[in-house]
This record gives sequence, C-alpha cells and structure tokens, in this order.
Amino acid sequence: MPQKTRAELKDRFKRGDKPTAQDFSDLFESFLNVKEDWIKKPEGVEKPLRIMSQSDQQNWLDFCTSEKNCDTNYWRLNHQHQNDSTGFNLSYKSETRLFIDEGKGKTGIGTFNPGAQLHIQSTAGVDMLRVGTADTTALFIEKDGKVGINHASPSYALDIQGKAQAWGLGLTDQTTHWEKNGTLYQRNGLVYLTTDQGLHLRRQGGADADTAFHFDTTQRTLTISTQNVNQKSIDAKGHIKCNSYIACKNGIRITDGAASVHWDAEASAFYRYNQFWYLSVDNNLYFRKKGAKNVAFHFDIETATLRANKFQQASDRRLKTHIKPLGPVLGKILQLQGIYYDWSDHSRTKDYIKEPQIGLIADELQASFPELVACDQDNFKYVDYGRFTAVLLEAVKQQQQMIEKLFVHLKLTP
Repeated sequence: MPQKTRAELKDRFKRGDKPTAQDFSDLFESFLNVKEDWIKKPEGVEKPLRIMSQSDQQNWLDFCTSEKNCDTNYWRLNHQHQNDSTGFNLSYKSETRLFIDEGKGKTGIGTFNPGAQLHIQSTAGVDMLRVGTADTTALFIEKDGKVGINHASPSYALDIQGKAQAWGLGLTDQTTHWEKNGTLYQRNGLVYLTTDQGLHLRRQGGADADTAFHFDTTQRTLTISTQNVNQKSIDAKGHIKCNSYIACKNGIRITDGAASVHWDAEASAFYRYNQFWYLSVDNNLYFRKKGAKNVAFHFDIETATLRANKFQQASDRRLKTHIKPLGPVLGKILQLQGIYYDWSDHSRTKDYIKEPQIGLIADELQASFPELVACDQDNFKYVDYGRFTAVLLEAVKQQQQMIEKLFVHLKLTP
C-alpha cells in the first residue's frame, strides 16, 4: 500500500512536474483490485462492495485500532472452514465470538460449531445470557447453567420469581416427575390434587417405610406413618384407627355445626404422670346413657364422692366354685376396732378432702381377713368395705345362735 495519502498524490500530479516512476508506483498502490486484493465494486448502485477471501483460510477482513497492533489485537471476519462448518465467523485473536452456519442458519456465540439453532458457549467466569431492560431482568442464565426468571441471582437450576403455570412438570432422574395425571389446580375457589392411585409424603431420601402420610385414593383413607408401631388411619366415614398416639395441643372438637361434643384441653385433661393415669376436670363429671336424661354416675369433684343409683358386683352361683362357709367370724370381728380419724399430711393424701372419717385400720383387718385388703405397688393398703358385709352377716348369725341358746337355757320366750 502507498506511504502517501491521496491528497499528497493529487498535489504531486497537478503541479505540472513530470511524474517519476515512484509517483506512478504510489499511484498504482493506492488502487484496490480483484486480482491481488480480492476487492471489487461492481457497476451499478444496487450492487455493494465485494470482498473475497485470499487463501484457504478464507479470511475477509481484519479490524484493528492501528497498524502496529494488527498482527496481535485484531477482530477478523472470515468464512470459517473447520469441522465441516462454513459460514459467517467473527473472531478476536483467533477465538470465535460469533458464528452463523451457512447450511442450517445455526448461530453460535463463543463457538464455531453450534449444536442448536442458537448455541451459547460460556467462557470462564462469564455468565451465558441476560434478557431484559436496563433496570429489570426477564431471563438470566449463569455460567454454571442456573436459570433465573424475573431475576439475575438464581439459587437453583430453575429459579422463578413470581407465578408459574405449566400443563406438566418433569423433574427427572427417570424416577421423580410431575405429570398431568397427578394435577394440582384450583376450581371455583377450591384447590384440588388429583392422582390415579395413592399419594405418599415422606422425608427426602427416605425409604418406603419412612412414609409419613399415605393418601389411598381407592380406599379413601389417610394413613399417618406406615410403620406398624406408629400407625394411624382415617377412613371416608371419619373413623380414626390408631396404634400409638394422637396428640392435639388445644383439644379435640367434634361438631355437627355447633360445638356440641368436644374435649377441651384447658378445662379437662386425661394424661399419665409418674406411671399413674389422671382424669382432671374443673367441675363435676357425669356419666349417662346416650339420649337419656337421668345420670347413672356422678363424680362430685368438690367432695371426692361417687354417687349412683346402685352398685353391683358379679355374684351368680354359676360364676363361683370351691364354695365354703366363712365359719366363725365373731371372734375375729371383736379384735377389730371401728375408728374416727383424719387424713394425715402424707403425699398420698395431699389432695384428699380434710374432714372427719369413719373406717377401719387395714393393717388390723388384714390379719383376720386378708382377702379384704389389697396393696399397691408401694405396699400401701386398701380395704374392700363392700365385701366386709358378708363377714358382718355371719357375725350377726353367730350372735343370733348364741341368743337363741341363751333363751333356751333361761327358759325364756323370745
């Protein structure tokens, strides 16, 4: 190329001096031609400038900021021919930045061998794609492949900020998926989850035995924990089956539109404490037949009294064997002493009503009638006063026999 500008060449020839051979050489060098430079301007305004490749590399143009750095820092346009891919290639320092395949029109960004209609190949430390305005991001793809929709800081493989709608969602390691046959949707203000079979809920990574909730859509049952030691189920009629515990913090309420049947945790409690079972209520406790008005049993909490129309124990002869009389009991009764007493301040009686009592000493009764005394696990003794009436009956009969003999001996008429 000439070392003089066009203005310098024009000035040389218009002065009238005889041009030198160098002048003509510079003039020729100022022209571009098809034979040597592969650049042509065809005749006709509608035909643009043509630039053709000069070698097997099929390079068209180099762009650089100055002559001295054109061999190192340059942008190049060429008709890339590598791996059977030809098309429009824009590269920087021989590294492809943009490539358009001439066969199928596939476009590659960062690659000269696009595998799709648009193929973006990220370079080290550079994210792949951002679509949006100066202030918002509609679509963002990080360098590691994470996709953000409506934001540019995805934490997951697909991170959506806002609502998402899909006819089906497949999350696949070939075993985890969400199909249209299992659908979560809303209709007429109600939310539905439909499945062809059952629905299992369990902790991530758990085995089948770790299922916490199982909805059986065929049997219409809900099973809580499939392990036999902790299994509860609710069927379509509302029946609850439980092999372990059902825990409710505030109580259980069963309604027919009104709070007619309920178990209120604040007003009453049924619980176990120190290996003992307790039923505690603030007021009295009543038992009666369903639909009846009369109370069968009444527990008076204030006076620690149980009231009922009658108390009965099994006594049919058919239920008994090895029957024999008590025999003489009067002498044993004479060794007992009926007493007045008050309850002590022992921890066992701290909740008893402190008022005068009438009864027997269990230790004394046990010596003569051990069958009427029972002991608990701490060896505290209890008296069965109800069965003591049989002993009193035999004592009265013995006394009556003695009276009759005395009348005979004294020749008295009763």
